[in-house]
Amino acid sequence: MARGLDRRQIGVTDAMLHSYGDLVFRLSNNVQRREGDPIRLKQWDEVERQRPATGLSDAQIAARVGLTEDQVTYIRNREEITRMRTNNFQRLLELGGGRRFREERFVAHEDRFRFGEDAMRLKEAMRFDPERARHYIEQGWWNDDTLRSWLA
Repeated sequence: MARGLDRRQIGVTDAMLHSYGDLVFRLSNNVQRREGDPIRLKQWDEVERQRPATGLSDAQIAARVGLTEDQVTYIRNREEITRMRTNNFQRLLELGGGRRFREERFVAHEDRFRFGEDAMRLKEAMRFDPERARHYIEQGWWNDDTLRSWLA
C-alpha cells in the first residue's frame, strides 16, 4: 500500500470494508489449504490443482474482484488487525523455509522467556556507535563470543 495515503486517497469506504472484507481475507495468503507436499515431490499438476486454495497475492485479488491493489492491501490489513492476534506474524517468521506451522508445537510468545528488568537496563546502557559496530563486525572482532562462554 502506498505509504502515507489515507483511506480517502485510496478510495476505501466503510461500505467497501463491509462488502469486501471477508472475501479479501479468504482469498489472501492468510488462508491456505494444502494437501501433502506436492512442491517438494515435484508434482506440478498437483501444485496447479491446489493453487486456488493456497491464497492469492493482493495484486491477484485486485484483478479478480475489480479493486486496486492498494484498496485490497488496505482492506486485507484491516481484516488482519481485527481477526488476528497481534503477534501471529511471529509464528510465520519462526517457521523458516520449508516448515509448516503446527499448533501443538507452538509456545505462545507471552509464555516464553523474558529478560528481567536488570538485564534490560544493562542492555539499554550498552550503546555503541553504529559505524564502529559495523567496522568491528566486518573485521571479525565482534562475533558470538560471550563472557559466559569464555568463563566456561
